Amino acid sequence: MGEDLRNGARIYVPLHDLGRFQYTERDLIGRVHDGRFLAFMNYQADRAEELYAKAEELLPEEDREALLAPRVMHRIYARLLEKMRKDGFRVFDRRYRLSKWEKVWLLVKEKLGI
Repeated sequence: MGEDLRNGARIYVPLHDLGRFQYTERDLIGRVHDGRFLAFMNYQADRAEELYAKAEELLPEEDREALLAPRVMHRIYARLLEKMRKDGFRVFDRRYRLSKWEKVWLLVKEKLGI
């Protein structure tokens, strides 16, 4: 988010969810990192994790091998989300990444089903 704000890029977040936590667009532009923001981000993270789980449930077993790339991307995004959550969603001053080796390891784990 911080990088997008610095570049003047759009940030895609549901405005009704911002309102639910009384966090405004002005707060977002001002990079206000408070309890409201953390509640909003935890809500979004929980929602993403629920959607990941639902997608996993709906994946037909016969399509698992053909959909290896999306399954690995799921693991990568889930790991990034885990890092952000553990770090208190410091998305205004940090860019969260995985190393090439972390990505390869997630590929191997997905391929082996571990």
